[in-house]
Amino acid sequence: MRYIYHSSFIIEDDEYFLLFDYPSLKILKKRKEFKNAPDEIDILKLSKHKKMFVFISHFHIDHFNPEVFEWRKKADVRYIISHDVFEKRKKFLNFSENLYILSAKDFNYIYSKLKDLEYKAPDFDVKVEFKDLFVTALLSTDFGCSFYVNFKGIKIFFPGDFALWRFKKLGEFHEGIGEIFYETKGILKSNGVDILFSVLPSSEEELKETGWAGADELLGNLKPLLFIPVHLRGNYEMIEKFEKQNASGSQIFKYRGIFEAQEFRYSP
Repeated sequence: MRYIYHSSFIIEDDEYFLLFDYPSLKILKKRKEFKNAPDEIDILKLSKHKKMFVFISHFHIDHFNPEVFEWRKKADVRYIISHDVFEKRKKFLNFSENLYILSAKDFNYIYSKLKDLEYKAPDFDVKVEFKDLFVTALLSTDFGCSFYVNFKGIKIFFPGDFALWRFKKLGEFHEGIGEIFYETKGILKSNGVDILFSVLPSSEEELKETGWAGADELLGNLKPLLFIPVHLRGNYEMIEKFEKQNASGSQIFKYRGIFEAQEFRYSP
């Protein structure tokens, strides 16, 4: 397990290299809220020619980098992307081989209304299966989807921007966001989660407004073996604050900088 930045992480073993939500770092660095973002990273060098799977949960630049699609020219890469990446970033998708577009069954109509978009039902697959990897798209409370991944028997939930958002500006959508959040939590509870990635507020201001964004409920209810906070914009002190307020038996990946790694041993 290796932390890249913000919501981007690598999960790897001797055969596979799974990369989640690699962001447009050179664009993020120009924004004050991401001032501590690193320079672009040579991901192909890190992958060491392993079988690579690139996951993209939605099209926002803090989760999406179009340069990932250039890697297929030099390496064996498979892309698992959400429907909105296909719809919003289609100009970068001039290929179809090893491209898998997923959408949760019911789509997130709440945010399509919030962003003044025309709602339409998706025509994409909900699941995709490989030899050692099974991926299901679940709903998000923002654009795109979240991912439920079974990797060699290890059950992983990666949220994208899925969280129990309670920002005042979303007031009229709180009920719908809650419905999606608790429906998805129920699915995860029924199927089990070994590694839980979960969004935390990235500042004290966000914490005051939206609480722990549902991370405390997910951790307490799902009881994963490993809990990994995401979406922190490099504000690592929020991890320690969360741990102090939310005692659990789960191991927490308390990273403090880019490329920090955590070994995870699993015996099914």
